[in-house]
Amino acid sequence: MSSNSLREALHAGSWYIADRNYLNHKRNDFQLIPILVNSLDSSKLQKHGQLLASYLCNPTYLFIISSDFCHWGRKFSYTQHNPSDGKIWQYMEKLEYTGMKIIE
Repeated sequence: MSSNSLREALHAGSWYIADRNYLNHKRNDFQLIPILVNSLDSSKLQKHGQLLASYLCNPTYLFIISSDFCHWGRKFSYTQHNPSDGKIWQYMEKLEYTGMKIIE
């Protein structure tokens, strides 16, 4: 496993572990499925959606989906910034809230 793959796997699992214990205490009849979403083109999004559709409708699975859409910098191949959006941290905050609204 590459160091980048390992980082992604750790990120995908670390943020839900504490909540998993709470959820398992409250309800034992589902399987928790964490998914980390990065950048996908529309054809891949459609393919993944089709693969997951029947599982998403099944109440025996609980999906927790996380996104890396708000990482900024050369390391993440994303350096877009318009000064009219404020400082970089303000732009990132705006992206986060926009992303959350879309997901809701």
